[in-house]
Amino acid sequence: MLFKKTEIQYDIEHVLLEYETLFWHTTSEEWYESEGGGTQLCIQSYADRRNYVDGYIDSHPYTNGCGSMSRFPDREEQGYNQLNTVFKDTIFQDIVEGHFRARFMTMVMHSTYSVHQDKAPRLHLALDTHPNAYFFWPEHKEFVHIPADGFVYWVDTTKPHTFVNAGPDRTHLVMVE
Repeated sequence: MLFKKTEIQYDIEHVLLEYETLFWHTTSEEWYESEGGGTQLCIQSYADRRNYVDGYIDSHPYTNGCGSMSRFPDREEQGYNQLNTVFKDTIFQDIVEGHFRARFMTMVMHSTYSVHQDKAPRLHLALDTHPNAYFFWPEHKEFVHIPADGFVYWVDTTKPHTFVNAGPDRTHLVMVE
């Protein structure tokens, strides 16, 4: 099985309202720019007490879990479990509880990731999407679109896969079990 709709569901209108509110409380410097033009923002930071600066894990708590894990080869995804301050007492605190390395990922229009494998499956909650945004597993010749229906979807990203965005920007909340 490459993906499945879980039984976990949130009121998507509530999620989007809080997302829009939080979006205006962050600056562009807090967002990580991915290769290809996408952006990411961490909900959780790496919990290594040796690296605390001003109450945060490091000087970049909103970006230290973004991008490839190869940036921090000594870290495990389960170490990204420190809730970033701006998300305290929001619906996102509830959503990510018990999960790791949670972040918002916006993929810009007309872009795709290279085929790759992650170390662990991902949970996806689509916030803003369209029918032309989908996962594709080349070896299995299977693709799936995750709708913005408030459900969390489990996706087996340990198998070689890519994500194709053949339309406008799309945003997912992504986390590890």
